[in-house]
Amino acid sequence: MFGKRMWTISFILMVALVSVLGMGEVSAAPSGQEGTVYTIQKDDNLWTLAEKYLGDGRAYVAIVDATNKKAKEDPTFA
Repeated sequence: MFGKRMWTISFILMVALVSVLGMGEVSAAPSGQEGTVYTIQKDDNLWTLAEKYLGDGRAYVAIVDATNKKAKEDPTFA
């Protein structure tokens, strides 16, 4: 029987394992990358761009955040 207590313990262990493996939060762009402008090409995806420019695919969130920030500052930004 896999009761509620056993499920909770398994969940906590899984979260701890993910944290230990470094799959938690990803930092923002490395210094020197801020202000970089890139025009998306056909077949691009944010994961590979983050790997190429930021060194980690999970850092795609930094690209999304920077794009949204720029769009708020400049209404002509596409």
